[in-house]
Amino acid sequence: MADTVTADLTFFENGTVATEWESMAAFRGVSEGNMTRLAIAKPEPLRTEHEAFRDAVLGLRTDVVTMREGLDTLRVAEAVLESARSGRMVKVAAS
Repeated sequence: MADTVTADLTFFENGTVATEWESMAAFRGVSEGNMTRLAIAKPEPLRTEHEAFRDAVLGLRTDVVTMREGLDTLRVAEAVLESARSGRMVKVAAS
């Protein structure tokens, strides 16, 4: 699970012990297992954004996302939402 608000990254394993209570097992789906919260750097988001912008303006960054790449990403996200809403596969046209 990736929490983009708190910058937490957590890994949940499926358990190996079967739940004995049938109704609870059906309600929860997979069995419970170990949980690991991964330690990752959590820089302040606005500062990171401003530093990236500064570096791009100064020509120090080569990994800047182009308008085309941003548009392609938006098209994929819209297709994912449409697919989830309609329950069918949505093709994305190549740019």
